[in-house]
Amino acid sequence: MGKWFFQTVLILTIFEENCIMCQLGPCEYSLVTVEYVSSCPSNKVEAAQSASRKNCEHHAKLQTCTNPNNFKYHCLINAEGNKNIEVCAPGKKVNGFCTEFDTDTAILQDNYNFDCSKYDPPCPKQYNSTEAYLYRECYECNWEARPTLSKTYLTEKNP
Repeated sequence: MGKWFFQTVLILTIFEENCIMCQLGPCEYSLVTVEYVSSCPSNKVEAAQSASRKNCEHHAKLQTCTNPNNFKYHCLINAEGNKNIEVCAPGKKVNGFCTEFDTDTAILQDNYNFDCSKYDPPCPKQYNSTEAYLYRECYECNWEARPTLSKTYLTEKNP
Protein backbone atom coordinates (compact mmCIF):
# COMPACT_ATOMS: atom_id res chain seq x y z
CA MET A 1 0.00 0.00 0.00
CA GLY A 2 1.17 3.47 -0.79
CA LYS A 3 2.38 6.20 1.51
CA TRP A 4 -0.73 8.28 0.77
CA PHE A 5 -2.96 5.50 2.14
CA PHE A 6 -1.19 5.46 5.52
CA GLN A 7 -1.19 9.26 5.69
CA THR A 8 -4.94 9.28 4.99
CA VAL A 9 -5.59 6.66 7.68
CA LEU A 10 -3.47 8.63 10.17
CA ILE A 11 -5.30 11.88 9.40
CA LEU A 12 -8.71 10.22 9.73
CA THR A 13 -7.70 8.60 13.03
CA ILE A 14 -6.52 11.91 14.45
CA PHE A 15 -9.71 13.61 13.21
CA GLU A 16 -11.93 10.96 14.82
CA GLU A 17 -10.09 11.18 18.15
CA ASN A 18 -10.32 14.97 18.29
CA CYS A 19 -13.57 15.63 16.48
CA ILE A 20 -15.95 17.78 18.48
CA MET A 21 -18.61 17.81 15.76
CA CYS A 22 -18.58 14.17 14.68
CA GLN A 23 -22.10 13.54 15.95
CA LEU A 24 -24.68 16.05 14.76
CA GLY A 25 -27.88 14.04 15.03
CA PRO A 26 -29.79 12.56 17.94
CA CYS A 27 -28.13 10.42 20.57
CA GLU A 28 -30.84 8.27 22.09
CA TYR A 29 -28.46 6.87 24.70
CA SER A 30 -28.07 10.35 26.21
CA LEU A 31 -31.67 10.12 27.42
CA VAL A 32 -30.63 7.37 29.85
CA THR A 33 -28.36 9.90 31.57
CA VAL A 34 -30.78 12.87 31.84
CA GLU A 35 -31.22 14.27 35.33
CA TYR A 36 -33.01 17.51 36.19
CA VAL A 37 -31.04 19.61 38.68
CA SER A 38 -31.70 22.83 40.55
CA SER A 39 -28.45 24.42 39.41
CA CYS A 40 -25.45 23.83 37.20
CA PRO A 41 -21.77 24.21 38.03
CA SER A 42 -20.54 27.78 38.05
CA ASN A 43 -16.81 27.17 37.69
CA LYS A 44 -14.25 24.65 36.49
CA VAL A 45 -13.85 22.94 39.89
CA GLU A 46 -17.61 22.44 40.31
CA ALA A 47 -17.87 21.23 36.70
CA ALA A 48 -15.13 18.65 37.32
CA GLN A 49 -16.83 17.47 40.52
CA SER A 50 -20.20 17.15 38.79
CA ALA A 51 -18.65 15.36 35.82
CA SER A 52 -16.94 12.91 38.16
CA ARG A 53 -20.21 12.21 39.97
CA LYS A 54 -22.12 11.77 36.69
CA ASN A 55 -19.48 9.31 35.41
CA CYS A 56 -20.00 9.86 31.69
CA GLU A 57 -16.85 7.79 31.05
CA HIS A 58 -18.83 4.69 32.03
CA HIS A 59 -21.71 5.61 29.71
CA ALA A 60 -19.28 6.49 26.92
CA LYS A 61 -18.34 2.82 26.64
CA LEU A 62 -22.00 1.78 26.25
CA GLN A 63 -23.27 4.34 23.73
CA THR A 64 -22.78 4.16 19.95
CA CYS A 65 -23.56 7.79 19.04
CA THR A 66 -20.04 9.11 18.87
CA ASN A 67 -16.43 8.36 19.67
CA PRO A 68 -16.29 7.49 23.40
CA ASN A 69 -13.77 10.31 23.95
CA ASN A 70 -16.42 12.79 22.78
CA PHE A 71 -19.23 11.57 25.08
CA LYS A 72 -19.03 14.20 27.83
CA TYR A 73 -20.75 15.68 30.87
CA HIS A 74 -22.97 18.71 30.22
CA CYS A 75 -25.20 20.82 32.40
CA LEU A 76 -27.57 22.78 30.18
CA ILE A 77 -31.00 24.33 29.96
CA ASN A 78 -33.76 22.19 28.50
CA ALA A 79 -35.36 23.08 25.17
CA GLU A 80 -38.15 24.98 26.93
CA GLY A 81 -35.59 27.09 28.78
CA ASN A 82 -37.20 26.46 32.16
CA LYS A 83 -35.11 23.67 33.73
CA ASN A 84 -31.49 22.65 34.10
CA ILE A 85 -30.42 19.23 32.85
CA GLU A 86 -27.32 17.21 33.58
CA VAL A 87 -26.68 14.85 30.70
CA CYS A 88 -23.91 12.82 29.11
CA ALA A 89 -23.95 13.68 25.43
CA PRO A 90 -21.65 14.12 22.45
CA GLY A 91 -19.74 17.38 22.71
CA LYS A 92 -20.08 19.88 19.90
CA LYS A 93 -19.21 23.41 18.90
CA VAL A 94 -21.87 25.98 19.73
CA ASN A 95 -22.16 29.13 17.68
CA GLY A 96 -22.71 32.13 19.98
CA PHE A 97 -25.97 30.97 21.54
CA CYS A 98 -26.85 29.27 24.80
CA THR A 99 -26.67 25.49 24.60
CA GLU A 100 -29.72 23.35 25.28
CA PHE A 101 -30.52 19.67 25.41
CA ASP A 102 -33.83 18.69 23.83
CA THR A 103 -35.23 15.58 25.52
CA ASP A 104 -37.83 15.12 22.77
CA THR A 105 -35.20 14.76 20.05
CA ALA A 106 -32.16 13.69 22.14
CA ILE A 107 -30.14 16.49 20.56
CA LEU A 108 -27.72 18.95 22.15
CA GLN A 109 -28.08 22.17 20.15
CA ASP A 110 -27.84 25.94 19.98
CA ASN A 111 -30.85 27.75 21.45
CA TYR A 112 -31.42 30.51 18.91
CA ASN A 113 -33.73 32.40 21.30
CA PHE A 114 -30.84 33.16 23.65
CA ASP A 115 -27.86 34.93 22.06
CA CYS A 116 -25.15 34.65 24.72
CA SER A 117 -22.75 36.81 22.71
CA LYS A 118 -24.81 39.75 24.08
CA TYR A 119 -24.53 38.64 27.73
CA ASP A 120 -22.03 39.75 30.36
CA PRO A 121 -19.64 38.05 30.09
CA PRO A 122 -20.38 37.26 26.47
CA CYS A 123 -19.76 33.85 25.04
CA PRO A 124 -17.43 33.69 22.03
CA LYS A 125 -18.73 33.23 18.50
CA GLN A 126 -17.91 29.54 18.94
CA TYR A 127 -17.32 27.51 22.10
CA ASN A 128 -17.35 23.89 23.25
CA SER A 129 -20.68 22.70 24.61
CA THR A 130 -18.89 21.27 27.66
CA GLU A 131 -18.00 24.85 28.64
CA ALA A 132 -21.58 26.13 28.66
CA TYR A 133 -21.38 26.59 32.45
CA LEU A 134 -19.08 29.58 31.87
CA TYR A 135 -22.00 31.61 30.49
CA ARG A 136 -24.16 31.99 33.59
CA GLU A 137 -26.85 34.15 32.00
CA CYS A 138 -27.87 31.16 29.88
CA TYR A 139 -29.15 29.50 33.06
CA GLU A 140 -31.15 32.57 33.95
CA CYS A 141 -33.17 32.27 30.75
CA ASN A 142 -36.84 32.35 31.46
CA TRP A 143 -39.57 30.61 29.47
CA GLU A 144 -41.54 33.86 29.51
CA ALA A 145 -38.85 35.29 27.21
CA ARG A 146 -39.93 32.80 24.54
CA PRO A 147 -42.92 34.27 22.73
CA THR A 148 -43.68 31.00 20.92
CA LEU A 149 -44.33 28.97 24.08
CA SER A 150 -47.27 29.50 26.36
CA LYS A 151 -47.45 28.79 30.07
CA THR A 152 -50.18 26.22 29.34
CA TYR A 153 -47.88 24.34 26.93
CA LEU A 154 -45.06 24.21 29.48
CA THR A 155 -47.37 23.14 32.30
CA GLU A 156 -48.85 20.32 30.23
CA LYS A 157 -45.51 19.19 28.88
CA ASN A 158 -43.63 19.41 32.18
CA PRO A 159 -46.08 18.79 35.01
